[in-house]
Amino acid sequence: MAKPARKNPAKKKPFKGRLDQLTELVEDLERGELDLEDAILKFEQGKDLHQELMDELGAYEKRLEKLVRGSDGEDDLDEVDEK
Repeated sequence: MAKPARKNPAKKKPFKGRLDQLTELVEDLERGELDLEDAILKFEQGKDLHQELMDELGAYEKRLEKLVRGSDGEDDLDEVDEK
């Protein structure tokens, strides 16, 4: 039986949506058309969003390492011979 989808208790946007939001913030800043106050506000939002995404990526990486390593601590994936 399939596992139910994990619920997001904070009702955050999906990762891709937040990454798109960060990209939009960067593009707004790069255009250079914002007044100083708006630019600082967008920079702060982008910095916070960047940290949130990096933290989430770190958590995904740890989950993947657990899956690859398995319960015995050994790699569960077959090594590929390099030619």
